[in-house]
Amino acid sequence: RSSDLISAQIIFLLFEAVADQQQWEFQQYKQGKREKIPMLFRSDCERGFLTHGLFGFSRHPNVLCEQMFWLNVFFASTAYAGFSISFVGALTLVVLTNYSCFLTESISSGKYQTYRLYQKVTPFIYASPVSTRSEIDRIMAATDLVVRGKKII
Repeated sequence: RSSDLISAQIIFLLFEAVADQQQWEFQQYKQGKREKIPMLFRSDCERGFLTHGLFGFSRHPNVLCEQMFWLNVFFASTAYAGFSISFVGALTLVVLTNYSCFLTESISSGKYQTYRLYQKVTPFIYASPVSTRSEIDRIMAATDLVVRGKKII
């Protein structure tokens, strides 16, 4: 039904907007553009990367929603017009966004000492059904106590 497709599109857009907003707010605090850092962001600002909110379910929730939005467009078009060469566009989008995320991940894992721990706990793009935030905090707290300022993993 077209109402289901539209509802899915709205949900994907809303979740992408939430993920983008969470990342933007985090970056504002991290870069010192806002005065008082809320408790929610404090440990993430110390680490250098975002692990709360949607980023506790996926390391790239905005990319997940972007991919789902355009894959939904592709599947909707095939439902109405039949299978066509348009799958190339959907496949290209997934490949390019995944490649971009791999590049970002390689930069982050080199830049932030504990990013590899986050990578081990939280799914790359396709989300976990439950947040990994408490596991991240537990592992990071134990690691921070042992290795302050030294390269780990």
